[in-house]
Amino acid sequence: MKRNKMYYFWGLSLFIIILTGCSYDTTSSTEPGLWQQIAVKPLSDLLDYLGGIFDSYGMALLIVTLLMRMVIFPFTLKQQQSVRDMKRIQPQINKLQEKYKKDTNKLNEEKMRLYREQGINPLGGCLPLLIQMPLMIALWQAISSNATLGQAHFLFFLLGKPDQTYILPILAAVTTYLQTKLAPVDASGQPGWMMWFTPVLSFVFAVRLPAALPLYWIFGNIISILQVWVLQLFKKETALRAKE
Repeated sequence: MKRNKMYYFWGLSLFIIILTGCSYDTTSSTEPGLWQQIAVKPLSDLLDYLGGIFDSYGMALLIVTLLMRMVIFPFTLKQQQSVRDMKRIQPQINKLQEKYKKDTNKLNEEKMRLYREQGINPLGGCLPLLIQMPLMIALWQAISSNATLGQAHFLFFLLGKPDQTYILPILAAVTTYLQTKLAPVDASGQPGWMMWFTPVLSFVFAVRLPAALPLYWIFGNIISILQVWVLQLFKKETALRAKE
């Protein structure tokens, strides 16, 4: 279970680092590649369309982020189901670890056998993050490459320039911390620094990035937090009904 926690943590941290480097030069005279044509440009055009309708690229960012989170919501559900499955068999895993603590190969063999018998994918909690990455990277590139969006304002933020007030970097760090804390992972022990590393990383990058990017980040984190909250309420309500 700790391994799942580590996979999620390092995956999220890697995701942050990848996103910060996922922009491309729109001033280049070369023809955009297939990825830009089928993924990045349609999202950029959608941002322009919504920005025109609402006369606000901030609202456009919020709506597009919400749409993206709706697309990946089924994978979020699968991720939570995987975590519940792993928690359910954790006592059996503990027994195997105690029984075969001197035989790593046998332990791994027995654990895989248990996973097969229970119909569990041990990487099920990590796969949704890998599935989400292409979608999020495309949106990230669409934001960073949209020149019109970069000249727009939302509240008192110029979306194409870093936030000199540090409000957005701070909000990005706080919401990242809350999203990481509420992430659908197990409750096993972990080093305290893990809960702070990703928020600090997000703050450092948000200070340097155009305001549109941490704004998108904040919107995404808030939506994820609300999703987890709603799912937890639904789970509690279902459990109460089962007891009636």
